[in-house]
Amino acid sequence: MGVILEDVRSQQKVMFEYMQGMQERIERIEQRLDRIEQRLDRIEQRLDRIEQRLDLVELAVRHHSTEIRQLQEDVRQLRNDFEQREDRARIAALEERVQRLEARLAG
Repeated sequence: MGVILEDVRSQQKVMFEYMQGMQERIERIEQRLDRIEQRLDRIEQRLDRIEQRLDLVELAVRHHSTEIRQLQEDVRQLRNDFEQREDRARIAALEERVQRLEARLAG
């Protein structure tokens, strides 16, 4: 009977040591999980700031796109005005030539 009792105690000791080892592993895992959660929280905060900055960039791009379209229209109008002035200058030069020719022919 004493041998059986000693064997049971030995098995209990092994089981207790195993359970202690498992408890230590669980605690290490929990510590790792805590660190991972902290990292994830920091990443989430950084992502929130990045999203806010992207929102601002998007607003700026929209604003600049509107301004660019307006500038493109202004450039088109200026080109048109310039071409019309150039045409008027050509016409004025032709009218002057015609007047000189007419004056020569009349004179």
